Amino acid sequence: MKLAIISTNKDKYSETFIKNQVEFLPAEIHYLYGGYLPKFFRKLVGKGTPFDSKIISNDFNVINEKDKSHLVKCIANYLTNNNISAVLANYGPSGVEIMNICHQYNIPLVVHFHGYDAYRSDILDSFGREYHRLFEKASAIIAVSKDMYKQLRKLKADKNKISIIPCGYNDSIFSYHPVNRESKQFVSCGRFVEKKGPDISINAFAELSKKYPDCTLKMVGEGPLLNHCKSLVKKIGIQDSVSFVGIKTQKEINAIYNNSCGFLLHSLKTSSRDSEGTPVALLEAAACGLPVITTDHAGNNEVITHKRTGFIVEEGNKENMVKYMKIILEDSNLVRQMGKRASKYVSDNYKLNNQLTKLWNVIDRVVN
Repeated sequence: MKLAIISTNKDKYSETFIKNQVEFLPAEIHYLYGGYLPKFFRKLVGKGTPFDSKIISNDFNVINEKDKSHLVKCIANYLTNNNISAVLANYGPSGVEIMNICHQYNIPLVVHFHGYDAYRSDILDSFGREYHRLFEKASAIIAVSKDMYKQLRKLKADKNKISIIPCGYNDSIFSYHPVNRESKQFVSCGRFVEKKGPDISINAFAELSKKYPDCTLKMVGEGPLLNHCKSLVKKIGIQDSVSFVGIKTQKEINAIYNNSCGFLLHSLKTSSRDSEGTPVALLEAAACGLPVITTDHAGNNEVITHKRTGFIVEEGNKENMVKYMKIILEDSNLVRQMGKRASKYVSDNYKLNNQLTKLWNVIDRVVN
């Protein structure tokens, strides 16, 4: 099978789920990227054998309808000349941009929603106006959580087209490791954006450090709120206890988890109604046996069961975060049992290969 995978970005560090599609789905992959309506392609033969990147169109900046029309023709010619069997469009807006081409040339379209594209108000007020047509023309729709399934149904997606397939974690890298009893290092991992609540995690840690001045917080990732968070840490006066380590490889992240005592992810619904899907970092931390403190939000509460595989707090509830961070520091037997259960649960339900197999089955079904 020849599968075209559409991605807004090329190899964005926070989109490992798309990289995994490209590397591991069992097809000849044609990787189209560079905007919701892609401008570049890379052809892969088998798994992970890249050809040189090539340009679909010289129109790097599509600024009017004429330019866009030319790019659409280039993409249509590419898909038909290469006998593409199906298109997997990551994010709803990419599905909107490609749906007419797929419909015109009778190419099955699978649209993979991931988070903001199903919730955020500016997306729903723009591309979302075309979602009803997208849902009609798409052969299948992927949601990454039960909460997202409900949201897509509210947007009038056909329930018979929707499959709930969270993105999986790479179990060849992330696996159970007993919590380091000596560690007092908490860790967070993800983009510094509003829906991940990094400032709330910092404020909770600041309260904790009043009682436990020797505990530390390591924050992995980058994003638009990074400088704000650095300023907040300096303002509070905990810069000696909080480290911002930037982007790390998965192996480096695994090493950090294995030397930490707990994982923090304060996901929340933003002012623009942006929301998470099922965060891969949450799966990876749980797989390692780290006790997790997260929020009752989107797919998070489908992964973590309160007081059994981690702790769940209400969005914005800093006080309960502090309460459970204290428990993690004070009750090593409890958190070790909790970590074991969490690791087993995600291993049973969220391994990457199993999730990719489910996705491949959907693609194979719409083609055959």
